[in-house]
Amino acid sequence: MKKKIIILGASGLSGTSISKIFKKDGIFEIIELNHSDIEINNSNEVEKIINKLKPDIIINCIAKIGINICEENPNETLNTNAVAIFHLSKLCKKQDILLIQTSTHAVFNGTKDENYLENDQTNPVNIYAYSKLLSEYFVKMNSDKYYILRLATMYGTRRNNSLGFVDKMIERMKNNQELKVSNDRMDSPTYADNVAEQISFILRQSLPFGTYHVSDEGRVSYYEFITYLAQLINFKGIIKPAKDTEFKSLAPNPLKVGMSSNLLKNKTFWKDALQKYVNTEKIKC
Repeated sequence: MKKKIIILGASGLSGTSISKIFKKDGIFEIIELNHSDIEINNSNEVEKIINKLKPDIIINCIAKIGINICEENPNETLNTNAVAIFHLSKLCKKQDILLIQTSTHAVFNGTKDENYLENDQTNPVNIYAYSKLLSEYFVKMNSDKYYILRLATMYGTRRNNSLGFVDKMIERMKNNQELKVSNDRMDSPTYADNVAEQISFILRQSLPFGTYHVSDEGRVSYYEFITYLAQLINFKGIIKPAKDTEFKSLAPNPLKVGMSSNLLKNKTFWKDALQKYVNTEKIKC
C-alpha cells in the first residue's frame, strides 16, 4: 500500500512542483490541500482534517512571505509561520506522522562570504526570518520524525496567482521594460522542480531525520542571474545594476544567502537549472 502524503499549500510554488514530481514518481498517494481546504491557524480544524485523512506524511508549504508584508502584519506572520507549526508538530507526534517543514535561507544574517551550510549559526534579522526559525525550533521540540528543509529563492510554475521575483522579471521582459536589479545581493536561486526531486530522494532513501539545505548549486548575484535569464529568452532590453539598498524594505534583508549542503550531493548548477526551466516551460520574450 502506498504511503499517503498531504501537501499543505499545494497551489503555491513549492507545493505545485512537489505535487507534479510526486505524481510522476507514482510512489505515494498525494492529497492536495490549499487555503480554501484548510485553515492552518485553526488547530482544531487541522486536527479534524488530519484525523479524517490519516496521512503517513505531511509536507507543509504554507507560509506568510514577503519582507514588507510580514513587517506590516507581524501577528499574522507569527501565527501562520510559527504558532500553527507548534500545534501541527505536536499533532504529528501524537499521530505518528512524519512532518516535512519548509524553512528558508533567511534564518541567516547574510554576512558570510561563503555559502551557508546546515550547521552554520542562525541569526534572523526580520520578522519573516524570526517566524521561520521559530517554526524550526517548534518542530525540533515537538516532533520525533521530521525533516526541516531550508530553501533558497525559488522560481517555477505555480497554480495560484502570486508572482515571485523571477515571474516579475519575465513579465517585465515580455513588456520590454527596463530592469533594475541588485548586483550585490547574492543567492542560490533554485528551480522548484529540483527541490521537489530532492524531497522525493530524501523520502525514498529514508535519509536521517534533521535539517537539510535544499537548493541548486552555486552562488550568484541577482543581476548576473537575471542577465543570464535574459540571454536565454532573447531579451534585448536594458538591465541596470543597482545596490540592494536602493530597493525599499521595512526591515533588514540578508545580503549574501547562498546555500550549500553537507548532506545532499548531486545538485544541479544554477545555470543548468535555469536552462531546464526555460526549456521545460517554453519561456520566450
